[in-house]
Amino acid sequence: MEITVELDKALSTLDGNTTPQLKNDANNFLLEFQKSLNSWDVIFSILTPNNEQNEQYSQELKLFICQTLKSKTQYDFGQLPDSSIPLLRNLILNYLNSLNNYNNDKLLIIQLSIALSYLTIQDLNWIDPINEILNKLSNNLLNLLEFLKILPEELNDPTKLPLNSDEYDIQFNKLTSNSKKIYFILSQY
Repeated sequence: MEITVELDKALSTLDGNTTPQLKNDANNFLLEFQKSLNSWDVIFSILTPNNEQNEQYSQELKLFICQTLKSKTQYDFGQLPDSSIPLLRNLILNYLNSLNNYNNDKLLIIQLSIALSYLTIQDLNWIDPINEILNKLSNNLLNLLEFLKILPEELNDPTKLPLNSDEYDIQFNKLTSNSKKIYFILSQY
């Protein structure tokens, strides 16, 4: 995928010893990529667990893609067709589940947890998100705990996401209705 080479080059330029103009150009390229509709395809491609190419991607590129996903789920969630939302849900959960080294992958896990929180709050058609997330991440406790730490932080600021007050109230009630179950799970550890 040629775009990943361009992204890696732009990320290296930002961190490298180069001219301010080249850094500015690289930054503009990355910002435009993040805003583009095409970025969803790249996100899906790079964050597919067990993708043979996944090991080739730099940690910096993976972090950038996770940050892009976080931004896209917050600001551009409406770009996705309804049919892609369950795919995005599974992509995030599966990738989170594949990250087994919390110390090395903490920044990725945090970005993915924020993205999953935004998705969970905005996906009005997701019937029982908390139970599904608890089940999917039950074998990856540190990642589950990170998500459970982040979700209330994101849920308590209704201005971050483009929901009207009725939608927000519905989602808030749906997501907080499992608080006893979450408390029980947390008390087991």
